[in-house]
Amino acid sequence: MTDDRSTPLGQLFEAERQFHDILLFNLGLNVAYSAVGATMLGASHYGVENVGRWRGFGTSLILQGVGLLVLDGIAFWASRGRLASLLDAGTQLSVQAGPTGAALTLQF
Repeated sequence: MTDDRSTPLGQLFEAERQFHDILLFNLGLNVAYSAVGATMLGASHYGVENVGRWRGFGTSLILQGVGLLVLDGIAFWASRGRLASLLDAGTQLSVQAGPTGAALTLQF
């Protein structure tokens, strides 16, 4: 594998931003996994057939959702750090509140 550092900063930023957005979507899906599992676990207490299966599947979905949430959370945190370093490398944008309004400053 070659070390090609000639990739434009804009392309790097767009690729990292896309990865960041996919991870954010995955984090939402992980919460949904856990919510479905918790619903199945809760429903098992209301006279459904095969109570053991509902509890087992519910518990496994909760564990899967939490496990994936941790892994995707670590990757999401790392992606945010890379995005911040890419933004700091080229430009810096800041917002400052004042008594009569706000000031937006863009530095190159």
